[in-house]
Amino acid sequence: MADGILILSEQRLPIRRERPPIALEIQAPRAGSVEILGGLAPMIGQLPLLWDFVASGRAKSAMEFAAYVLKVRGGRPAEAEVHKENMLEILRITEAARDRADQRWHDTMRETVGHLARSVAERSGYASKQAVAPIGRSVDQLQIGDATGDGNLIDAAMADVIREGGGATVGDQERIVVQVDGYQHHNRTLKIARLDGEGFMTANVTDPAFDNSPNLYTEAATVRARLVIDAKKTFRDGRIERLHISNAVEILAA
Repeated sequence: MADGILILSEQRLPIRRERPPIALEIQAPRAGSVEILGGLAPMIGQLPLLWDFVASGRAKSAMEFAAYVLKVRGGRPAEAEVHKENMLEILRITEAARDRADQRWHDTMRETVGHLARSVAERSGYASKQAVAPIGRSVDQLQIGDATGDGNLIDAAMADVIREGGGATVGDQERIVVQVDGYQHHNRTLKIARLDGEGFMTANVTDPAFDNSPNLYTEAATVRARLVIDAKKTFRDGRIERLHISNAVEILAA
């Protein structure tokens, strides 16, 4: 978020350890979630456009940048581009931007912000891993921004890609049929036949029902049955590397 503010306000990469002031207020957790509120302290004269962000309610831009970085590193590049466009639109409609909003300036700004944002995303491995550390262990997902922000969710599949250093792509959720060969309860995984060739692969299960035995997963594993599931595939170099299962629908008859 801090890097994003500097990029959008001054159109440059941050200097090492450079940070604008961001005040965070951590509320008492509600059941099932923890909410962290952020505010930007205005620095008039130091960051030319930061006051516009604050006065115009544009602190959402920092949230869009955080979502952009995590989507880039989490294997969802198409969704990341949406957040970049949102950042540019927020910048364009500020008063300072409108004063210079000819097409050439807008094209230059698009190129500059795009390049800088991508550069920060590529060097933010440690910060990204810290941000998603609880996902898949103690929480199901991270939502950036308020509850009305569509597409700002970071789920377990993306968190795993971020933790591994990126380089993989996460597909959309789809309903598929898998051949179950076994399961491990302690780490919430299924052993299934590979979907793209011979052999077996591991599928991670985020479905809470997995913890309550017996369930569809354990029953399918016991008889090595085919199971209908809702899942996301993770690809690396064009090959399916992992499956994240969020729901089991039914066991198919032999």
